[in-house]
Amino acid sequence: MRKIVLFLLLIVSPVLFADDLDQEFKFWGVLQHGGDNDKGPLRYWLEAQGRFGDQPNMFEVGLLRMALGYPEQGNFSFWLGFDYLPELYDDGNRWTNERRLWQQVLWQGNFKNIETNARVRLEERKHASEGEIAFRSRQQIEMIFNNMKFWDKFTPVLREEVFFNLNNADWVSSEFISQNRLFLGANIDTKASYIWQVGYLNQTFFLNDLDNRNDQMNHILYVALQF
Repeated sequence: MRKIVLFLLLIVSPVLFADDLDQEFKFWGVLQHGGDNDKGPLRYWLEAQGRFGDQPNMFEVGLLRMALGYPEQGNFSFWLGFDYLPELYDDGNRWTNERRLWQQVLWQGNFKNIETNARVRLEERKHASEGEIAFRSRQQIEMIFNNMKFWDKFTPVLREEVFFNLNNADWVSSEFISQNRLFLGANIDTKASYIWQVGYLNQTFFLNDLDNRNDQMNHILYVALQF
């Protein structure tokens, strides 16, 4: 685990100390609920997020997500989902939104008591104020180290996700790799029917060609309740 964390920090550190990098501190609160359909093979997933910044108007973006999944033989499942993201802009005086349809292939496995989730997601994104649809691929791997639980409650979690722009819509960066997210945290077992996931999320946007903006790195306190 220590070697993996050091390797990921080496990847992030050159970006962290770049001269043309804007940095902010944020907070994300997340509610997640998933389960099986008792009357059939379909699975479902519901999620709500509130994303808050350190500016005078703290609320920035919300997210409402719903998805249905179909398990195949082995460790694979296939998902179809929809996201709605309300967003405040113009110093918190105006609302806009983004809507996303997405399709996903998810693989779940276990290696030496390390629970591993890997997925590829394809998104079709439509912004309320833009006419062009942006296509994006998101590739994520998550490792939950059940073999390293400490104090009988805390299970280390490591998650890495890379975002790839697949077309050059006017309202998104033309960079092929547009965003990276690295999460280091833990699942907190409450011995009840829910789990807290708490940790640090490093989010980097590659924006140099978008309105002449610098790249953006966000340091996020991430708190999720899974039930």
